Amino acid sequence: MIRWSSLIVLGASAGVAACFALYYYYRRSSKTQQSGSGGVSEGRLVQPVSSYRTEVPIPDDIVGYVIGRDGQNMKHLRSELGVRVSFKQTEGGSQVAVISGKRDCVDQAKSIIQRQVKEKMTVKKTETYVIQVPQYSVGRIIGKQGRVIRELCRLSGARITVERGREYDLLTMRPCTITGTAEEIGRAKTLLEEKVTEENEFRRRRGSEHGPLKENTRESSSGQKGGRVPAPIAEAITVDLATLSPRLPATDDFFTVYVSAVEVPDHFWVQALEPNGTKLDSISRELNGIYQNLRAGELVVADVAVGDIVCAIFDYDSSWYRARVEEIASDGELEVYFVDFGDNSRVLYQSIRKLRPEFLQLPFQAVECGLHGIKPIGGESAGWSDEAIDQFEQMSHCAKWVPLMARVISLESDQSTRDVIPLLELIDTNSQEDINIAGELVKRGLAVWANTEQTSGHAENGKILASRASEPDVVVDSLTKEA
Repeated sequence: MIRWSSLIVLGASAGVAACFALYYYYRRSSKTQQSGSGGVSEGRLVQPVSSYRTEVPIPDDIVGYVIGRDGQNMKHLRSELGVRVSFKQTEGGSQVAVISGKRDCVDQAKSIIQRQVKEKMTVKKTETYVIQVPQYSVGRIIGKQGRVIRELCRLSGARITVERGREYDLLTMRPCTITGTAEEIGRAKTLLEEKVTEENEFRRRRGSEHGPLKENTRESSSGQKGGRVPAPIAEAITVDLATLSPRLPATDDFFTVYVSAVEVPDHFWVQALEPNGTKLDSISRELNGIYQNLRAGELVVADVAVGDIVCAIFDYDSSWYRARVEEIASDGELEVYFVDFGDNSRVLYQSIRKLRPEFLQLPFQAVECGLHGIKPIGGESAGWSDEAIDQFEQMSHCAKWVPLMARVISLESDQSTRDVIPLLELIDTNSQEDINIAGELVKRGLAVWANTEQTSGHAENGKILASRASEPDVVVDSLTKEA
């Protein structure tokens, strides 16, 4: 006869077996779901699909190609695949594209970038070449705040440095070192020679081959000295800048920006993505579609003055952009400010056209700003070091059209120009940890806090502070730049 104790043991064993079977089925089903949704293999924690991240190495000389003109390639990846792409520099000096988002979308973006790299990448030996340039041409080669020489580096793919550390007179030849592949060095030499030729031609026309330039006193057809350059057809547009003044969103919270141009960490330009960021892309395409196909003599400006709003060619990509005339030289060249990007450039008079009225509906997009709370290591009088400027350009992804989070902390007034400049807190949220750019410059020994109390008002690395002040710091939408 079967004992009751045996039955109890058998029943318990069957119950344990059933529980184990159910547990095994649950684990197997769970892991199958993880695998199907882009999760990782057994034995690892499943990474959320929205935070999948990968990196793609990119040679320095083709970063601009990967980004595309005005960041169009990066904007396309964000809009079509929903991924975020940021760039960082490795210890060896090369660039890495960091892609984050859903795994399948990240994989697609990675393939696209790798294909672009493969299309452009060439493996050649790096060399160093020294070219001698006249001292009087160095200003044209370097440009205001180094903008021109950085653009020459970008166009050629080579690293170009002009020797420092001693004084030169105008008749002295100054060494200029070029580092790159043979092809890059060739392009850099050509670009440098073009700049020297431009300066020689400029001085020849001025009748001052090696001497200091004299103030322009040539009279125009209007009878005014050194003020206007005559030409035969239409007139440039003079507008009320208050109606077109660039604006930041009216909020005391964080908003999204691109850094479009940098002079120094406390003087740079941003574009706010809202509310007009996408409108600028549309207008730029429409504007270039018209101005690239103008007939000879069409929309030529008859008379131009400082402050006029025109359409001008940006030499380095041969595209047309909205611009404001800043200065008129006697040789027919103009200094223009590209109102949507913050860049300045010297252009020939023949390179400007009258701006059609429909392209004045959108306010200017480049907002002049400063970084809040920090100052140069040696104080304001010492100025910013080249390394600090370079690092800020890199951390802010300048002209790479990578979005940053910004918040206006205060306003600064320039009494000499009557400009009102917002001072921003900038946070890079494109990697796993958020980076406070001002704090990072201090951390790297490239800046110091303006005062010790300001450190507590910044977002710490790792998380944007959620707490907000009870009163807004400023009403940013009311900012205007007075003429």
